[in-house]
Amino acid sequence: MSSAPNELDIASDMPLLLQSGRTAAKIRSHSEYYRAVADRQTPIALLYSSKSRQLFGDSYIDALRQLYMSALFSGAPIQLLDERQLASRKDSGLKAIVSINCPLTEQDTPAEIRKFCAAGGIFAQIGDFGTGNQAPPRFDKMSGYQKSPLKLDAASLERAILCAAQSAGVRPSLDVTGSSGGHTQGVEWHVGELKDGRAVLYICNYSNREQTLTVKTQKQLVDALS
Repeated sequence: MSSAPNELDIASDMPLLLQSGRTAAKIRSHSEYYRAVADRQTPIALLYSSKSRQLFGDSYIDALRQLYMSALFSGAPIQLLDERQLASRKDSGLKAIVSINCPLTEQDTPAEIRKFCAAGGIFAQIGDFGTGNQAPPRFDKMSGYQKSPLKLDAASLERAILCAAQSAGVRPSLDVTGSSGGHTQGVEWHVGELKDGRAVLYICNYSNREQTLTVKTQKQLVDALS
């Protein structure tokens, strides 16, 4: 069966085929670097609330998305966690949970949050949490509880995430900043670690321009690859 005229047939383009083979070989030769980043621990969970989404729709998702993007651009080691999975998170390595504007939660969520903090975890609440529940939770005197007002600008969200990471002892071992001295919106970065203690830094520039970045670290980095 012949391919459509606008489809790329890599087998018929020998230079492209050779380059593809070289790229694949390079990736295999440095597989430990890729695995260090892919298998890195993600001890900070951004909490997803299906009930809050039903109540607020796109506005809730937009706030959660902005929180997620701020975390990516600040290097925070994050994962998304559905609140219905809280009870089954045993031995997951989770150290901090961050919620954003969750006025209505599952019935068991406040109790699971209390158990998590009693075991040494950090719960960072941005905006509302559970005020629409039949019995609104009170966390004011709970150990490990952090609260900040709902502000959707990147600086405020980043500050809340990194405060939780710092308190939980899981802030990245290095930092990547832009020309302004702060984190750059559009530049995603993550840190992995090899068995010998060297760090592997992944950086991806999603912005539409070149960026001048500074890496601050006390760890030894592996040789740069691009």
